[in-house]
Amino acid sequence: MKCPKSLTFLIFFASWSAFKGLESLIRPASSKIMFEEYSIGILYYLFVAIAILGGVAVVYAISKRAEWGYKVSVAWLISGIVYNVYTGTVSVMNKGLMEQIMITTREAKGRPTNGIAEYINSSAFDATVIVTTVVMAGLMLLFLWKIHKHKSFFKPQTKFDYRDESLE
Repeated sequence: MKCPKSLTFLIFFASWSAFKGLESLIRPASSKIMFEEYSIGILYYLFVAIAILGGVAVVYAISKRAEWGYKVSVAWLISGIVYNVYTGTVSVMNKGLMEQIMITTREAKGRPTNGIAEYINSSAFDATVIVTTVVMAGLMLLFLWKIHKHKSFFKPQTKFDYRDESLE
């Protein structure tokens, strides 16, 4: 069975996630502050580890058709949904924290910080965060559906298995 296009796209998505996880360890990440604000900073590192190691495992599992790939892919995607919903919720519910984060990151880049409070308290900010969270969670739900649809892709194949799996 040839690798479905949706799983090929998932390889790129998982690679991107793994690289973003590595980048967040090197560069300061605003989401780290969101976890530390509620005294659950260790969960941030857990999510980063899942993003990196899980992303690499998903790429490997799809490219090698590993039998355990289905379970790892599902777990990795669910953790991504939880992470995105958490950061999106904190962004909308804790305006003071978001203002502090945006000021800190803009100052670190040498950018002006005027108008941040107005933007954070605007409906445009809320809409942007909500739409981004829904789109990312929706994309991961779509991948979950595609993984489930192509669950047989991860089943071991023998060289004597001549069944046409598209008929199953």
